[in-house]
Amino acid sequence: MKTLPDPRRYVPSSLNPLVALAQSLAGLDSALQHGKSAQHLYAALDRLLQTGDDALIEQALDQAPSYAVFRILSEALDNALKAPGEATLQLRMFAIPLLIVTGGRSPLVVPAVVPDCGALKAVFDAHGTLGTMKNFGLGNTLASADGLATLKPGMLYRRSRETGAENLPPLDVPPEDIHLTSNEEQVHLRFLTGVSVTSADAPGFGETAGNIGAWGVAFTRTLAAQLGQPGLSLLPIPRPPMSPRQALDAGIFAKSEIGFQLFLSTALRRFRSRVGEAQAEVAACADGRVRIRLSSPFDESFSPEYEWHLQPGDDMGAVSNAIFTLLEECRVMDVQVAETIQLVSASH
Repeated sequence: MKTLPDPRRYVPSSLNPLVALAQSLAGLDSALQHGKSAQHLYAALDRLLQTGDDALIEQALDQAPSYAVFRILSEALDNALKAPGEATLQLRMFAIPLLIVTGGRSPLVVPAVVPDCGALKAVFDAHGTLGTMKNFGLGNTLASADGLATLKPGMLYRRSRETGAENLPPLDVPPEDIHLTSNEEQVHLRFLTGVSVTSADAPGFGETAGNIGAWGVAFTRTLAAQLGQPGLSLLPIPRPPMSPRQALDAGIFAKSEIGFQLFLSTALRRFRSRVGEAQAEVAACADGRVRIRLSSPFDESFSPEYEWHLQPGDDMGAVSNAIFTLLEECRVMDVQVAETIQLVSASH
């Protein structure tokens, strides 16, 4: 499977000490050296999390000189946030990405408040995903990606080390309603956040609920019944629960992927009903987006285009695989791929 070039712009150099540590890791081949350098990076992140120095951590992520360095920094930060403290019980935070596909009625507002979170918790309980958790809390608000991104690493670190939190207050993430402006199918990304308490050596909710096949259908039906409105087609598709930072990356990727599926199915139906098969042009562009344009020599008036907005955490191999696999599955046989990064024309 072909892999597109990476069009994202990276900072050529940085004085941030975390970036320097991650760069040293990226250049190591020895497992022993890698282990020692990883410990240095983890220790540096842990010190910054303890003091709440979010600015230096976020600067490092912003100034990563390559995708490989960004991935090292991101994974090290996740590991530092997940590491158990000294307490016997550990409070673990998670987020469930939701891809909410809507259609059929507009204009309309879907409120970002889940009327009965107890019913969702009952789904998890019925399918054995709560395991031996001492306590479990699920927020009742649907947060956007921007809202989830407001959770700072230092705050997540402090919360994970709280003890005796009987009421398990939800994460402070603002809700964001879903505003429908078209009758066409659209995909919206929202997140349900929650916290659980387990012993430090027990699996967290992200592990016990990792098999979405066990509870996903029941969850979708329960949430759809609560959010549905007359004349509205609404399908909430959950992804496995993860740490807030991991869920943010996974959710944005999934939204792009499902958005491309909706675009492709709609456009191909039109092509095939009018002029036959479509041609596809795929290009990684200098503005950090991958563009997929469909066309036909028999109808030059119709050439729809999908833009996949690349995020810092996106693996270009995974993006490429998602695009080319779906084109193949939809039997788009004529696919032209730009070998180099393309400039963006004035029409864009």
